[in-house]
Amino acid sequence: MSNLFMERMKKRIKEKLTTQTLMGVGLALAVLLLAGGYLVYLRLDSIWFDVLGYDSVFWRSLIWRFLVSAGIVVFAFLFGVVNLRIAFKRAERAVGMAWTILPALGAALLILSQSGDVWLSMLMAVFGGDFQIKDPQFGLDIGVYIFKLPALQLLCRLSVIWLMIHLVAALLIYFIPAEREVEVITEERAGLGKWFPGLQPYHIKGMTHLGILLGGVILVQAAWTGLNILGLLYDQSGSVVGAGAADIEIRLPGYAFLVVFSIIAAVVLMLSSRRRLRRALILAAAFAAVSFLVVGVLPAMYQQFIVDPNEIARETPYLERSIQYTNMAFGLDQMIEQEFPVGDLALEDLRENKDIIENIRILDHGATKTTYGQQQELRPYYTFVDVDVDRYMADGVMTEVLLAAREMNQANLPAQAKTFNNLMLKYTHGFGLVMSPANQTTDSGMPDYLIKDIPPLSDTFRVTQPRIYFGEMTQNNVIVRTKLLEFDYTEEDTNQEYMYEGGVGIPMTLLNRILLTFRDMQYRYMLSSYITDESLYLETRNVRDRANRIAPFLKYDEDPYLVLTDDGRLAYILDAYTMSSRYPYSQALTYNGTETFNYIRNSVKVTVDAYSGEIQFYIFDPGDPIVLAYQKIYPDLFKSREQMPADLARHIRYPETLFDIQSIILNDYHMSNPVVFYNREDRWAFSKQISGAELVNQQPYYSIIRLPGEMSEEFILMRNYTPVSKQNMVAWLAGRSDGDQYGKLLLYKFPKGAQIPGTNQVESQIDQNPEISSQLSLWGQGGSRVIRGNLLVYPIAGSLLYVEPLYIESSQNQFPQLSRVFVYYKDRIIMETTLEESLAELFPGFELGRGTESTGSTGSTSGGGETGAGAGAEAGEGGNGADPASRPDGAGEADSASPGGTGPGESPDLTDQGAVIRSLIELNRQGKEALAGGDWEGFGRAQAELERLLELLARETPGADVPGAAETPAVAEAAGNPAADR
Repeated sequence: MSNLFMERMKKRIKEKLTTQTLMGVGLALAVLLLAGGYLVYLRLDSIWFDVLGYDSVFWRSLIWRFLVSAGIVVFAFLFGVVNLRIAFKRAERAVGMAWTILPALGAALLILSQSGDVWLSMLMAVFGGDFQIKDPQFGLDIGVYIFKLPALQLLCRLSVIWLMIHLVAALLIYFIPAEREVEVITEERAGLGKWFPGLQPYHIKGMTHLGILLGGVILVQAAWTGLNILGLLYDQSGSVVGAGAADIEIRLPGYAFLVVFSIIAAVVLMLSSRRRLRRALILAAAFAAVSFLVVGVLPAMYQQFIVDPNEIARETPYLERSIQYTNMAFGLDQMIEQEFPVGDLALEDLRENKDIIENIRILDHGATKTTYGQQQELRPYYTFVDVDVDRYMADGVMTEVLLAAREMNQANLPAQAKTFNNLMLKYTHGFGLVMSPANQTTDSGMPDYLIKDIPPLSDTFRVTQPRIYFGEMTQNNVIVRTKLLEFDYTEEDTNQEYMYEGGVGIPMTLLNRILLTFRDMQYRYMLSSYITDESLYLETRNVRDRANRIAPFLKYDEDPYLVLTDDGRLAYILDAYTMSSRYPYSQALTYNGTETFNYIRNSVKVTVDAYSGEIQFYIFDPGDPIVLAYQKIYPDLFKSREQMPADLARHIRYPETLFDIQSIILNDYHMSNPVVFYNREDRWAFSKQISGAELVNQQPYYSIIRLPGEMSEEFILMRNYTPVSKQNMVAWLAGRSDGDQYGKLLLYKFPKGAQIPGTNQVESQIDQNPEISSQLSLWGQGGSRVIRGNLLVYPIAGSLLYVEPLYIESSQNQFPQLSRVFVYYKDRIIMETTLEESLAELFPGFELGRGTESTGSTGSTSGGGETGAGAGAEAGEGGNGADPASRPDGAGEADSASPGGTGPGESPDLTDQGAVIRSLIELNRQGKEALAGGDWEGFGRAQAELERLLELLARETPGADVPGAAETPAVAEAAGNPAADR
């Protein structure tokens, strides 16, 4: 029996040991995997930063994070060990060190997990400088609130967490039952016994320990309350932003009293918790009650019964602070306000401002993106993510242009083509860009391309490196410089191939391939015979993600924009911002439902080379103390504005996101009078316009205009304002972009008595005009739909012109074509085929004088050769006309409004049979394309011209007859000829 029992015991011990061994091995493997995975990521990150030239940024972040985090863990661990050992000793519990070390380490790691980016907060507190602006209440520099206060509050929060964890741990140690000797409570301890029956001596010993911990919690709470006094200055919960009358007059002294009371309560608790437990408990309860009264009840009562009955008078000083400091926080204090007295616009004014009028944008952003996609994506796997607005020198003239990058979209590859080799090695990059002037189109209503096609064709610009490896939508990683050449582009049904020549990537050495295989869980990195030691692994190819990976402490604009450099390379410019939510007396704003802040500066411009991925950070606002603090932490990260290459600096523009934020704040904070502000008597709203079937806020838009008092035109961002619930325009805001004027804001207010039409009123006049309304209804039938572009307002010679493009699009095929241009001035709305014609109707005798004979849909001017009017829309690529270079005898190089190569209403030489045939073919083609696109007006115009030419031909040909020739005017009228409309 004994032997059997022993055998069973040995078996159980063996099984237990085996289980424990397996668990230990499993735990060790898990730790090794976690540590190994971390080291793999760390090594690959270091290589990535190193090849970009930012290894110092990587190591500084890593070392600072480690030092600060290690300091927190060591501090919390050591004090935790001391606390737990004291508790076990006083509780008379004999436990091993493991019961002390493991809980203390766990608590320390838990605190670290709650610390967030404490290392960066600590560094900002150390390196952050002064704003040279004092707060109006305590006279402290704004830097105290931005840099010091967040770090102190974070330390207080971590201290409270640590104390509460160890307070609970001590309670459990002292009061969880254990097998110990029970001692009878003596008479001198009978008082405590009455309160807590069954209280033992080790409980009594623990009271002092618990009292010290609880007192520590209250002391930290006192420090937190003291910091909250400063936090009143950026509080957003009251009727006044920042500290109002109730805050300063009752809450502030209440907080001060609470700080003193907390310190006294903490000391009493620490000294009296053992022999004066009842007093200590009463004091703790009193502390909670006083806190409730001081923080909540008394300020609310004071606000209701003292402040509210005479709120304007009491809050006026604090409203003045809020207006002043909100304007400073959002950079509106530097804005220049001027009156814009609107006068009459004469024909001579138009002639003197021809350079401005020629740059009026008639291409709508959204419609142009759709057209680019139809005409110039060329292959399913190319995509235009966005269309950017910029200015370039074209033929020696500053011209506003629209441009877009043709990026690779692997999602549109056929399913059978989505193999490892294709996705990782073959289809690696986009190709080229398109660019067209914003102020003109071809005669068929299409963009008049300055750059187009693959490879890029242009008579105005050169593109030496069109390949796009880094862009806005590029998310996937690829491997380049392999034995499998990359797909470049298709030429005459033949795929051209390419090998990447850049050097900014992770080298695919054997060690790096092993690390990448482990990280990406992709065994093909090791097995592929195409990958060599010379191959490069390109990752983080999205330009925003790329910048954020290097400098995550900056906030990045949602819209990087493309730039073509002087040497023909493509690059992206990305605006980066510094933000804070702790600027005293400043209104907080939640933008796009994500970030909440009450201070913002566009301090940094980021450039990313679309081919190599090289990235640079330039400081554009050296007056921003936040970016200067980052510069001290990372001295090798930033460059000065002067170091930006000139060809990129010329394309710096006022950032749309910052302008949008500032214009939102300006809706209320243009009111400088606190009484007017309090009553919201003069609130503004954004001008409205029609988008589809909805009335929406007009978005900021870029324009080339000449500001009042200036001698030359410049590139600005502008927005218009109306009063709330009204439609008349009261002001417009301009952000300047060029040269030394970059970053300046101008606010032009209209005289109070002036009735300036708002954009919504102009939209209403378009809808209410019977001729225009009937024409729009006609065009919206028969499988077509009408698209109204952005209604833009142009200040010219002390007056305003309103311009809106009109597109017609087939409901079966998204291919919008510019058909008409609305121009509004002085209660007159004109709809003509071109901007020039509309202006000539308003101002008889006006001509743009672009040196062309075009009478086409937008009065286009040719950039010459491949980028001329006929080159903008190739047949076979979704375009609307054949490439001039592909037409016999250069027929396509003639002005397309007169297909026979003559002026409007003229005829080709009827003795030249070839010219006549070419004219007839061209007119027939134009008519078919207009009909297919739902452009009934275009179809009617082409048909009328075709019949006119046939009639002339019949007259010159003996015995010939043209049936129905007499009906030509009716055909033109039914098709919506402009002359018939008038």
